[in-house]
Amino acid sequence: MTKQGSAKGLYPFLILAGELLVVLGFYLITERTGRGATAWLNLAVCMLAFFIDTAGPLFFPNSTTRFSQKIPAIAILWFIDVFYTVASLCVIIAGWQWAIEFRFQLLAQLALLLVVCGIVLTSMHATEHAGNVDERERGLLANIDSLRDGMKSLAMQISRLPAMSALAKEVSRCLDDVRYLTPSKNARALELESQLLQTIRQTDAFLTNQSSDSGSQDDLRSAVAKRLEELTFLLQQRKACGLE
Repeated sequence: MTKQGSAKGLYPFLILAGELLVVLGFYLITERTGRGATAWLNLAVCMLAFFIDTAGPLFFPNSTTRFSQKIPAIAILWFIDVFYTVASLCVIIAGWQWAIEFRFQLLAQLALLLVVCGIVLTSMHATEHAGNVDERERGLLANIDSLRDGMKSLAMQISRLPAMSALAKEVSRCLDDVRYLTPSKNARALELESQLLQTIRQTDAFLTNQSSDSGSQDDLRSAVAKRLEELTFLLQQRKACGLE
């Protein structure tokens, strides 16, 4: 067990000890005759506020290797934590200072709790949505990265074949087109990306299989040129999808 995990494991005991101190303070400060409905409400609010103030580390990871979508949510939740603690204590002090009736204090505390719960749920939903968007964006970018890597590999293989020197410009143009592709959610764009990757891999495999063949170099160059034409056509269609 790591030191962070060990420290996190002590939090429940620390929270329990703190809650017991709150209860002990309640019994020491309030007289037996003063422990009415309002006093018990104030105790419950103080215990809830203390739990919210100290329980954060139980619900969030100790560390992360990259920027986490939960970080903005943690900042929002800490702000809500401070707001709820201050606001609930203000209601308690105001109720004691001006002798506000129990029902009004209860209503105020429940309204505060309802507002805080609403904000927390909204924050959690927004964080989940942001995480889903990030996952989709990474998936779309992974497709483009696969195309770029495949095209680079194909260009390197073609550059090593003297018979393919006449196709250097065509290969360079395809490489540039792939380099400047941008991710797209368009269904047609995703289909074209799949076709492009398949064509690139087929051309690469074709060159690998034909490298030891003693057939005509003209035939080999003609076959590769035909595949590059197909690749160029697909790239033009994919670029057009990116502009939609």
